[in-house]
Amino acid sequence: MRTQNGFYKFAWVLLFALVLAGCRTGGPVLPSLTAPWPAASEMFLRDGAWRGGDGASSVALPDGKVIWFFGDSFVCPDSSCLRADSVIVRNSVGVQAGRWPETASMSFYWGEDDGSPAAFFSDSSGNAKDFWLWPGGAVFLDGQVLLFLMRIKRDENPLGFAVDGWSALLVQNPSDPPPSWRIRLLDAPQNDFGVLVGSGPVFKRDNFVFAFGISQDAQRAVHLVRWKASDAAAGDLSAPMWRDDFSWTAQQELKKLPNPLFEKGQNEFALFYDESAEQWVILQTIGFGRSPIAARTAKRFTGPWSDPVPVYAPPLPESSGLLVYGVRAHPLLDGPCTAITYCTNTMDFQSLVTNENLYYPRFMRLCYPEPKH
Repeated sequence: MRTQNGFYKFAWVLLFALVLAGCRTGGPVLPSLTAPWPAASEMFLRDGAWRGGDGASSVALPDGKVIWFFGDSFVCPDSSCLRADSVIVRNSVGVQAGRWPETASMSFYWGEDDGSPAAFFSDSSGNAKDFWLWPGGAVFLDGQVLLFLMRIKRDENPLGFAVDGWSALLVQNPSDPPPSWRIRLLDAPQNDFGVLVGSGPVFKRDNFVFAFGISQDAQRAVHLVRWKASDAAAGDLSAPMWRDDFSWTAQQELKKLPNPLFEKGQNEFALFYDESAEQWVILQTIGFGRSPIAARTAKRFTGPWSDPVPVYAPPLPESSGLLVYGVRAHPLLDGPCTAITYCTNTMDFQSLVTNENLYYPRFMRLCYPEPKH
């Protein structure tokens, strides 16, 4: 394993070479530095009742708070137990007070079932054992938060679960404490193509809400769907429009799956706009397992997107079965660089419950050749 100084040196040399190559060829401008941000990651460790989780999508509110949405989470209600004695809930919520992660406070919330911790968001089937929800992308919209979710079902495959479609909800009073939230479950029109809509980034631009989705086959093809922002704010997602080459086509008019923006994507990935280079950036892991984090770039978020270029190798212990996944961008957090989180996990459940260095979101910083304005 590299020493910390050796790692930083390696990161600088690699990224300088990539940026230089991009300048020579007229290609995309890549970050000038990627580095771990452990002081920010400590924000997830300050509450003894919440013992780890993944997912980690966020949405910033005008009042300075940041809401976080997590997938499977370890919860110890009395803050006295370790992860091995905790309860696993299928999703949880965090509220960050302050935009600077190094000093911000974080409060965590989950549901309750007969006095025991339970998922904060429940599947409409009422069968929490066999169906559950994992958070996807979220966006602040006319005083509300629109959250997309992945509907998951228990399965006999090696992972023990499979995707069963997508869902969505509106939090109508997100500035209030989460136990007081008014939550409106929305009708989510499924598609015939096996594309998980809203698992990737969700954002508002030019009076539309855009949601990235990904096919659940071997191609892992990434698609883009949009709604009128006014419809989405009213809770009406009945008329999704799909990016279809250079136009938009209503879902009910599609005869076949449109050409994707790119293939070999991930259910969860990061998207942000790099003002210094006037380009959009996607960050994702490559493949499955101990993966590097790679960047794709495009002048428009509709593409065309470049092939992925590795820009960051997460520092991990030398242990088999480790996973890196769930890359998310948090551009509205304070700081000189773009804040990114990723998740770590392991295929060995015993290691997961005993090694509490795993399974917390980890911050990294993405810095640019010129300051962002």
